[in-house]
Amino acid sequence: MKKRRAAEAFTRKRKIRRHHVSCSPPPPRMAITPRGVFLPKTLPPPPPCPTVLRQCRDYRDNIHPYPGFFMQTSITQLILMAPPLLLALTFHEFAHGYVAWRLGDPTAARQGRLSMNPLRHLDPLGTLAFFLIRFGWAKPVPVNASYFRDPKRGMLLVALAGPMSNLLLAVLSAVAIKLVVPLAVSAHGQGLADTVMLPILVMLVNSVWINLVLCIFNLIPVPPLDGGRILAGFLSDRLAYSLHRYEYFGIVLILVLSLTGVLGQIIGPVVRVANSLLLT
Repeated sequence: MKKRRAAEAFTRKRKIRRHHVSCSPPPPRMAITPRGVFLPKTLPPPPPCPTVLRQCRDYRDNIHPYPGFFMQTSITQLILMAPPLLLALTFHEFAHGYVAWRLGDPTAARQGRLSMNPLRHLDPLGTLAFFLIRFGWAKPVPVNASYFRDPKRGMLLVALAGPMSNLLLAVLSAVAIKLVVPLAVSAHGQGLADTVMLPILVMLVNSVWINLVLCIFNLIPVPPLDGGRILAGFLSDRLAYSLHRYEYFGIVLILVLSLTGVLGQIIGPVVRVANSLLLT
């Protein structure tokens, strides 16, 4: 009798367990999606996060208006900054010499300055200063205005060639970013995005920013910057001569403004706006 009651109780518990299993939905299996959110595996997972786009956007959003912040970053970012920096400085000085040569001045050509070789244009101290004190310089291209038919107009065009060359590089780099990003997204997950595409994107973003900084910085109307020579082209001969007399004080003024951070506050907003316009 006891065995029969025990058997009936066992059968009754088994039926209840079967009913519970058949009526209750099975617990969803959990899976980690690429975004790190827990979702039931029965639901379609979200599309993979475009790593290249996110990293490129984060890099762009964290950009600073002056080069000095790179001293606090990794060696990898410094390496990715070097090629666009060398190209920007070299093309800037080449543009000065090329326009002077086209206007009849062979001085730069005779000294081998009509070259895209960075070693012919870079000043070691000026390049180091670009990293340390937030601005730098290259070897100035020699220009002899006596070769020009209109010396005043010729010097204005030669001075304008430098900033405009940097603006051209910034625009070309922005166009290249918009062409490379779709390729980087399509290559995501194939081992190419992080090893090839992402460094290229970072260098292109650096190129946009560096060239904008050089363009806007050199347009400041203070001699000996290109902006001071451009301003002299619109002044009378007497005022232009007086402006060039204060070239030494202009160097000291730029150095003080840079070391105190005022220079970054002046050109920073302009660089940010131009950078956003090109990268959006």
